Amino acid sequence: MDTSLQVKNYLRKVNQMPYSSITLEDIYKAFDLDEDGDVSTVEYFFDHEHLIKKPACFWKVASTLFYLIGGDERWVGSFHRNNRFTFPFADRLRATTQLYPAHLPPHHEDKQLFDGYVEKNVLTSYINHFETINDDDEITIYRSFKVREGEVVRKGVVKLDNPDAHIQVEGSGISYTMNLLLAVAWMNQQYNPYFLKKYGDLHSPEEQRQLIDEAFLSATGADWEKENILTEKAYSCLGTYTVKKKDIYFITPGHMEEVVVNPASVKLERYDFLSWAESMSGTYIKIIFQALYNSQQQHLSGQEGASTSGMIHLNSLETNVKLLLQIGTRYYSFFYNHPDAIKALWMTPKNKITKNHLAMMDKEQEIRYALFGQVLSEGADTVDWGDVKQQVDDVCILHHKHFLARLFS
Repeated sequence: MDTSLQVKNYLRKVNQMPYSSITLEDIYKAFDLDEDGDVSTVEYFFDHEHLIKKPACFWKVASTLFYLIGGDERWVGSFHRNNRFTFPFADRLRATTQLYPAHLPPHHEDKQLFDGYVEKNVLTSYINHFETINDDDEITIYRSFKVREGEVVRKGVVKLDNPDAHIQVEGSGISYTMNLLLAVAWMNQQYNPYFLKKYGDLHSPEEQRQLIDEAFLSATGADWEKENILTEKAYSCLGTYTVKKKDIYFITPGHMEEVVVNPASVKLERYDFLSWAESMSGTYIKIIFQALYNSQQQHLSGQEGASTSGMIHLNSLETNVKLLLQIGTRYYSFFYNHPDAIKALWMTPKNKITKNHLAMMDKEQEIRYALFGQVLSEGADTVDWGDVKQQVDDVCILHHKHFLARLFS
C-alpha cells in the first residue's frame, strides 16, 4: 500500500482508539519507519493530521513524530489547529508521555536512563509539580546552540534599553529543556572545531570528522548531528530562558525533560559561551549517570519487591543538576594545565592510541567515577579538591614522561 494512503488510514483509525493504546511501534509501522534513519515519510503527517479529531490522540501521535523532525516549522501551526492547544496542560502531559509497559517489573535490564520511557509514578510527580504552577507563572528553561561568526544572538544586539532584547535571532528553536546539565551535554559541544584545533591539533575538516566518526556517537549519531557539531567558525552557547506555563506545548517527564514551545513565546534572559570544561562536564556526567542507572537495573532485575527509592535520577525535580555541572566543570578545569593530556585522553584518533594512552584513560575514568561516587554518596562538601587536583596532575605528568621517553628513544 502507498505509504501516504497508509498514514491517512491510520490517522483516521486512531480516532476510534483510546490514546493510551496508541503505541510507538504502531506509529512507526504506519509511517514505514525503521532503524535505518529515513524519516522522510513523517512528511505525510502534515498532509493528513487534520483527520485526527480527538485531542489526546493527536498529541500522542504528534509528540512521537516530533522527536524525528522537531525542526520543521509546520509543527507550530499543527499544534494550534482545531483548538488542540486548548486541551488541558495535564492531559497533554499524560498524552505525550511514553510509559513503560505495565507488564515490565520496576527493575529490568532493558530499561535505560534515556530510552524515552518513564514509570507511571514519574509522570504523576510532574503532573503534581505543574499543578502548583499557575498558567501565567514563568519557569526557567535552557537550550544550547551554535552562534556563527558575525551573527547576533539578541535582536538589537544589546540587552539594556532594548525592548526586543528577549527575542533570540541566531540559534533559536522550538525545543528546550528544564535540565541545565542536559542542555550543556546536547550535541557534544566539547567537539566544537575550535576546541579540536586548540587542544587536539586537529585543523582539517577531514581530521575532525574522523575523530567524530570514531567517537562514541558514531554508533548513534546521524550525519546531520555530526555536521552540526563540526560547524566551522561557530561558538557553542548556552541560553537561559523563561516561559509561561500556558505557552508550553508539552514536556517530556523524566531524565530528558524536553520542553516544546513556540520560540516566539520564550524570553531570552541570558546566554553564555560554553568552555571546553563545561561541555565535558555535561557530556560525561550524563555518561556516568547512564552507567550507574543501567548497572542498578541489571543488579536489581528479577528481584521481587526491590524498591525504586534508591535509583539514580538525573532530572531537575530530584537532582541538583547545577551543582553537578559545577563540580564537573571544576574537575575538567584541572586539565587546562595539561593541554597535551587533553589531546591524549579525548582527541587522539584510534589508530594513534597506544597502551600508555589506554592506561591513562583508565586512570582518569577511575578518578572521575570516584569523585562523583563520593559526591552522590557523601555530599559535595566532602570533596578534597586539593587531592583531586593532585591525582589529575599525577596522571597527566606520567603521560608526559611516557611521551618524552618515546620522543627521545
